[in-house]
Parts: sequence; C-alpha cells; structure tokens
Amino acid sequence: MSSGTSKIVESIMSEAQEKADVIIQDANAEVSAIQANAEKTAEAEKTKILENGKKQSDMRYQQIISEAKMNARRAELGAKEEVIDAAFSQAIGELKAKASSGDEDYEIALSKMIKEAADELGSNDLIIQLNEADTNKLKAELSSDVDVDSFKLGDVIFTLCDPVDITGGAIVKSIDGAVKVEKIIKDAINDRDEYETLLAKLIKEAADEIGHLNLGIHLNEIDTNKIKEGLSSYGLYSFQLEDINLTIGEPIDAIGGAILKTSNGEIEVNNTIDARLERFKSILRSEVAEILFK
Repeated sequence: MSSGTSKIVESIMSEAQEKADVIIQDANAEVSAIQANAEKTAEAEKTKILENGKKQSDMRYQQIISEAKMNARRAELGAKEEVIDAAFSQAIGELKAKASSGDEDYEIALSKMIKEAADELGSNDLIIQLNEADTNKLKAELSSDVDVDSFKLGDVIFTLCDPVDITGGAIVKSIDGAVKVEKIIKDAINDRDEYETLLAKLIKEAADEIGHLNLGIHLNEIDTNKIKEGLSSYGLYSFQLEDINLTIGEPIDAIGGAILKTSNGEIEVNNTIDARLERFKSILRSEVAEILFK
C-alpha cells in the first residue's frame, strides 16, 4: 500500500473512531439520563405510594375512632334511655301511690289545698268532702272524739260529709252549700261524665284519621260492657257516633280510649289513653333528660 493510501485509510479510521467515541459518549449520557430519570420516577412513585399509604392509614384510624365514639355515644344514649324510662315508671308509680294512700307528702298537700279553699271562702265554719279513702282515714282518726264528723284546721271548723268520687284533694262548701271551692286532683278515668266526653272525642279523632264511615271499635272491658248493656235491648253490637257506624269488637287491655279499625283490618288507629300517654312521654323525654343529665 502506498504512503498516500495509508494516510487516507488512517484519516478515515481516525474520523470513524472520533464518531464512534461521540456516539458512545452520547449513548452513555443518554443511559445516565435515563437512569437518573428512572431513579427520580421511582422515588416519586415510592413517595406517592408512601403518602397514599399514610392517607389510607390515617383514614382508617379516623374511621376506627369515629366508630368507637359512635358506639360509645349509642351506649351512653341507651343508658340514658333506661334511666329516663325508670324515672317515668317511678314518677307514675309514686303519683298513684301518693293519691291513693296516706303518704305524708300527700297529706301535707291535702292540708294545703283545704287551707287554700277555706281562705277563698273566708268562713270559719265549712263543709268538706274528700274521696272515700281520705274520708275513712279521717273518720278513723276522729273516732275517739265526741263529734266524729267535725275537725278543726287552724281556726276553721270543717264538717265531714259523704265521700266524693275524686282521686284526691277536697271539695269545700259553705254551710248552706251555696258557695263551693274545688281543690281536687282530677282523674278523668274516674269521672264518668268527663270520661265519656273524652272517649267520644278520642273515637272521633281516630275515625277522622282513618277517613271511613264503617269501622270496628275495641274498648276496654268496662267500656265494652257498658255500651253493650245500652245496646242489649236492641240485640245490636253496633252504634253510631255522628255519621260513623261503629261495630264493637273484643275488649282490649287499656286504661281507656279506643282502637278503631277498617272492616278488613288493614288500617288501625290506636287512640287509647295508654297510647296517648306513650306519645306524650316521647315529647317530654327531652325535658326529663335535661333535668336528669344537665
């Protein structure tokens, strides 16, 4: 090979080597860039995964805390409900006991009511009527005295007359009976006239709610027998209240009031005194709760 040809070959080889070096260098730079980018992407993905994991962990933690608080709240409300129910039961029981027995608090209240009535009448000689239990109790206490039908309270002389049908309290009258003051604990269930007016109202309310003119009616045993007695001479077990036809069904266990049903039994309205007391109970719960837990 001539010297000229050798130089040309060397020149080509040198140029080729330079290009190869540049290509290799560029390739190495690209590889480095790809690796760096991959590391950044991997780090970003790692950070993202960790952040998501922390978020999910925090969310689950908050969920557990919320559930625990909710369960604790439910338990607390359940306990309060039990206390409220017990308070209602105790109050109802105590009211009944005080009105029907010789409870000391009731006797103090009775004395106060009698004194108030006497002050209103403004006389020192009066007639007094009590329920049967209070009348008998007072007569037993007076039996050792000469005048067993009279007693003195303060400066006022009271003459005890026949008992009246009231839950508690007293009816005080002037000697001629012209002026009367009632200081009584009323019980609509024991006052038949008032109760019958109330019963008619409860029946009408239930009938209006159903919106039918032919209905079945269920009353307690006393009311059922009383109405049947009035209808027995006609051989009927139905009656009419205004424009509503009512057929008497089997008696129910209730203080008073009525349950009305459509003839097919699909619609029923419970307007017994028991049910109404239960509804009022729910209205009063917040007031009772505030008293108990304030």
